[in-house]
Amino acid sequence: EAVETPMPEAELGVYPGMGTLAEALAALPEAEAPVPPAEVAPPLAEVPPSVAAEKEAVVSPPVEAPKPEMVPMAPPAPAPPPPVAAAREAEKEKAPERLRSLHINDIKLLEDVSHQLGAHDFARAFIRFQELAEIVPGKDPTHVMREVYASMDLLRRHALKGVEMRGSGNLFNQLTILLDQIVMASFQQSNPEGVRCSLNLNVESVFTRGFEEFLNVTDPAAFANILFEFRQANIIQNFDEFSVACELIRSHGGRIAVDAIFPETVGIVNLQRLQVEMAKVFWRQSAETVLPKCRDDIRTLQDGGVRVALVRVDDQSAV
Repeated sequence: EAVETPMPEAELGVYPGMGTLAEALAALPEAEAPVPPAEVAPPLAEVPPSVAAEKEAVVSPPVEAPKPEMVPMAPPAPAPPPPVAAAREAEKEKAPERLRSLHINDIKLLEDVSHQLGAHDFARAFIRFQELAEIVPGKDPTHVMREVYASMDLLRRHALKGVEMRGSGNLFNQLTILLDQIVMASFQQSNPEGVRCSLNLNVESVFTRGFEEFLNVTDPAAFANILFEFRQANIIQNFDEFSVACELIRSHGGRIAVDAIFPETVGIVNLQRLQVEMAKVFWRQSAETVLPKCRDDIRTLQDGGVRVALVRVDDQSAV
């Protein structure tokens, strides 16, 4: 669950299609209860015209009418809300939130949020961990390490509200590169003990000023405890850069893993040639029928010293 962190307000810029930075920094507690729609006044009934009863005229002597007593008038009742306006308000409350595409200004807004919060508060608000454990039949799971990552779900709720990430193409890649810089800048707060962990980075992020600073401030023993994960698709797109990145990381004692391997692509890339320590295969729909066909490829990886991990394990079938 999201850890609610008080966030300072700041009146910085307003970007097209989004709120102020202060609104982005405002912590989001429990969702407010929806405001009940205004009651719609019932339609006024049409009053039929009065019908005069036909009576026989009677001539009578004039009679002096009594003087009416003066009775104070009550104040008029407030007019009910117009039915059409109330109905529109009700429809507005029921309408689902419309998502908009990721914009370059969203990346700038996220950068402003990280600067405003600082490394410590950003880590508390948005950095989360997931466990990597070894499962042996008949035994309790054994802890191996934990992955440090920025929660996209929390970022959507706090900083990038109403933004649709899917189909954003290169903009999403730029966003993840920025997140790499932020995660590395807050790593000391996220993992102060320097225990074994993994970081998922873009290949391009290794050649940034942020990674250079990360190398300078990270203790060599703590750096040797980090498993740097790169997505298989990102490796193929930037293979030359990946080779250089691996040499740089290994020269400082770090280790390499290949992440985001889909079951259908197991064995396509020669991971032994890449000299990686771990291969992380996604568990997803139909994996239970595809992975058994890849048994020989998985055995080859294991015989070559590559540990195979099944990630996104969210049901008993995967276990």
